[in-house]
Amino acid sequence: MGEKQYITTVANAMLRDTESDMIVMRSKTLLNSTITFNVEEKEIRGGELNKLLYAYNYGRTGEVKLEDARYEPAMIALNCGTTIQNQVSNVYVFEETVELDNLGNGTVAEQTPIAGVKAYVQTSDGLITTKSFNGSDFSMGDSFANQTVKVTYQYNEDVDVITIDGNSFSKTYELVLEIKVFDDAGLKEKVQWIFPKFKPSGNFEMALTSEAPATSSMSGKILSTEDDIYGYKKTIPLKKGATYTAITADTSKVELASGTNHALTIYGLRGGIYSPTVLKNAELTFVSDNESIAAVSNTGVVEYVGSGTAEITITSSTGLKDVISVVCK
Repeated sequence: MGEKQYITTVANAMLRDTESDMIVMRSKTLLNSTITFNVEEKEIRGGELNKLLYAYNYGRTGEVKLEDARYEPAMIALNCGTTIQNQVSNVYVFEETVELDNLGNGTVAEQTPIAGVKAYVQTSDGLITTKSFNGSDFSMGDSFANQTVKVTYQYNEDVDVITIDGNSFSKTYELVLEIKVFDDAGLKEKVQWIFPKFKPSGNFEMALTSEAPATSSMSGKILSTEDDIYGYKKTIPLKKGATYTAITADTSKVELASGTNHALTIYGLRGGIYSPTVLKNAELTFVSDNESIAAVSNTGVVEYVGSGTAEITITSSTGLKDVISVVCK
């Protein structure tokens, strides 16, 4: 088409559970997003030097990879095929610092330990001793008098829980990705990739490093629908509609008998790679050069008036034209 256009942003993403008709994940902070489709190919070789004689395609597979800049628990839950449940559960306090008294007794203050559950006390020499609590109190004995220790223990808290088990796997969702396309004048259009059946792989990785915050990632396969459709790419213009290089009617010649008519269908042409687009007749102009032979309405309906020939000129709002001949018998 000769246009300069480019993409400078990654996609926004949305996952929708089609069974419950609920959005289960939205992401506006993707670092990377990749759409990959591969076609399976079989080569037929033979003859002298085993030349490639034929290649045929027999399958298509699609995959999407998403990497979010945030730590996103929803991605983990979706990969595990489970929901995030809010419930009271056992969690840990790590290495709370406690000053022992002159008898070697201490008290934790950050949380209330679970009754009957052991605690772990690390002393100044690095050894870890298992201890039982009496409420929030514990005793290390006289030999540890006035020492500073670090205590790790469990307590109950209302938390969000994702259960990772060996029997639950991800289900399929509708995946929508939206990207922005720019040209020299600025934002030109939005492109939405819509995949009705996206199945997360179930694989996930949490990379914890000291140099960068943790990100979340998800990859999965694009499955075919019952209609053998993998997905759709839909372009939403923001500045103007599609630019056509020509318009054409569904026929170059109309033959009418008395009392008959023909409703014209007009197509916009954009070039070889684009399919013709049906235009709205209400946005076109129709003119007959001989209304005593053939009349035409403003919606493109040609009617018999009298015997003879006439021409109908169709004009678009941008000045593109097409002419058809009408023969009235």
